[in-house]
Amino acid sequence: MVVRHSTTRRAVVAAVAAALSGCASSDESPSTETTANRSSTPSTTGENTTTEQESTDPPESPDEVARAFVTRLNEGEFQGAADLFDDALSRQVSATQLQGIWSRLQASLGPFEEISAVERRSDPPRAEVIVRVAFENGSRAVRLVVDDENAIAGLLFLEPYSPPTYADQSAFTERELTLDGDCELGATLSVPDGDGPFPGVVIVHGSGPQDRDGTIGVNKVYQDLAWGLASNGVAVLRYDKRTYECSVSPEEATVDRVVTDDALAAVAKLRDAAPVRPDGVAVVGHSFGGAVAPRIAERDGNLSGIAMLAGNARPLYQLLPEQNRYIAELDGTVTDAEQERIERFEEAVRRLDEGEVDPEETIAGQPARFWLSVKEYDQVETAAGLDIPRLVCQGKRDWQVSPDADFERWRSALGDEATYRLYDRLNHLFMPGEGQSTPVKQIQTGNVAESVVDDVAAWLPSDT
Repeated sequence: MVVRHSTTRRAVVAAVAAALSGCASSDESPSTETTANRSSTPSTTGENTTTEQESTDPPESPDEVARAFVTRLNEGEFQGAADLFDDALSRQVSATQLQGIWSRLQASLGPFEEISAVERRSDPPRAEVIVRVAFENGSRAVRLVVDDENAIAGLLFLEPYSPPTYADQSAFTERELTLDGDCELGATLSVPDGDGPFPGVVIVHGSGPQDRDGTIGVNKVYQDLAWGLASNGVAVLRYDKRTYECSVSPEEATVDRVVTDDALAAVAKLRDAAPVRPDGVAVVGHSFGGAVAPRIAERDGNLSGIAMLAGNARPLYQLLPEQNRYIAELDGTVTDAEQERIERFEEAVRRLDEGEVDPEETIAGQPARFWLSVKEYDQVETAAGLDIPRLVCQGKRDWQVSPDADFERWRSALGDEATYRLYDRLNHLFMPGEGQSTPVKQIQTGNVAESVVDDVAAWLPSDT
C-alpha cells in the first residue's frame, strides 16, 4: 500500500542537530529539507499563530513543543526554550547560545512578526516539525525533532542553499519529471547544452527519507553532484526517494522496494527522456545507495558503470552500534542512557546475524523484513561479479561508513578491477573540513568537493 505524504520542504541550516544524518539511522527519520520545486502542498498542523503565549501548561504534543520553543525565543525566555531540550541536546546548546542565534536572526531579518505555519513531517517517537517564522524583512524555518517524551532532540535553523562555484548553470538546462509507478516520485533532469548524445548518470540516495537534492541541513549533496556533472557534459537524473514521498508498508519493506525498483525506473526514465547514449548510463550511489548500486547494475544488465560514494561494504545494520557509540563519545562521556541505546543496537545486530528475528517484528526502528533483505544481499560479492567499470570513493573523515572496515573491504574484494579514490579531508557528504568530523560540523554550510565531481566525470566511460 502507498500513502502520499503532502509536505513541502525548503532546504537549509545554521545551527545544531543531535540526530544521525546520511548513511544509516535507527528510525529512518528525515534529516533533510527539500527543494523549492516540490509540487505538493504544505501540510500544516494548526492555524497560523502570533507571538501570544496560548497556554502556560507544558506542551503536550510535538507541534505544541515546536510552537512553544519559538514563542519562548521571541519572548526572551531563552532558558525556558532550552528547558525543552533532551539531555543530549542540552549538553550541546545552551540558553546563551540560543540568545545569540535569535539576536543574529533579528539583526539580519528585523523584528519577529509571527509563526506563519507549523508543519508535522513525521510522527513520534521521533517527530519532525518545521516551524516557519516570519520577520519584518524575511522569513526562516526552524526544524525540530521531538522525542516520545516531548523533548526536543534535534534542532536546525534553516537558511538558503549556496550552489558550488564549479557549477556553471549556463551550461545545462533542467526540467521536472515524474517516475512511473504506484508512487509518483518527483525528479529533476539536468541536460548539458548541445545535441548529445551524452553520458548519463542516475544518482541514488543513502538511507532514510531523502529528497532528490540530498538535502542535509543547509547542504544539497545530490544537487551539487548533478550540477557539477552537468557542467561537465553529463546528463543527470535525481529523484525523490520512495520513503520521502510515500510510505512503505512493513509487509513490503525490502531493499528492492525501498531502493532498487525506483532506481531502475529512474534509469529507464533517463534513457527515454534525455539524449544519452544507450550504453552510456551509469549509477552513482551515495552511502546505502552506493551499497545497492551493484544490485541495480545486476538487474538492469546494461549500465556503463557504477560509482559507490561512501558505500557500506558491510550490512547496513552492522554500522548502527558504532555510529551511535561515536556520537555518544564525542563529549567524552557515555551516559547510562547512551550505553543502553548502544547495547540495544548491538543486541539487534546479534539477533539479525544469528537469525533470531521474526520478519513481522520491528527491530532497530525498522521492519525486520527490511533488515532481513539487507542481510540476504551481499553487495561486495555482487559487485565482484559485475563486468563493468566500478569506482569506489571514500572520505577519510567519514564517521558513518568506515574508511578501514568498508573502503578497504571493497578494495580487497575488487582488487585491480576497480578504481579507488580516498580523500584526506572529506566527510561522509564528501565535503571538506578539519579535525574530527561530527554531526554538527556535517550540517554546516558546504558543498561537495570539486575533486569528487571531477573524478566521477573523468571516470565515466566515454567510448560509444
